[in-house]
Amino acid sequence: MGWGYSWEQHHQPLRYLLRKAYLIFQVKELWEVNIKVLGSGCAKCNKFEQLVREVVEEEGIDATVEKVTDLIEIMGYGVMTTPALVIDDKVVSSGTLPNKDKLKELLGRQ
Repeated sequence: MGWGYSWEQHHQPLRYLLRKAYLIFQVKELWEVNIKVLGSGCAKCNKFEQLVREVVEEEGIDATVEKVTDLIEIMGYGVMTTPALVIDDKVVSSGTLPNKDKLKELLGRQ
């Protein structure tokens, strides 16, 4: 049946939008920071997690913050003292409770 254009031409705008949305998603994923707070669940580790979440929110950092309490996973990072901070799979702090200014520095915001 001749409608004057092919199926390919009819769906070209949809393909363009889907391709653009996919590229935007990939770029966002590259910009998003993956933060892990490693800790056993003690008061110091819980306070550290809260502090990290506050700094991320205050600074408007596009990040996912995850708390890791599994000792095997923590040891997989080579961490022996907690709390520890892992940013994009790199341990940047271990065994201390840094203040907000130090956290901003570690997150590259100062």
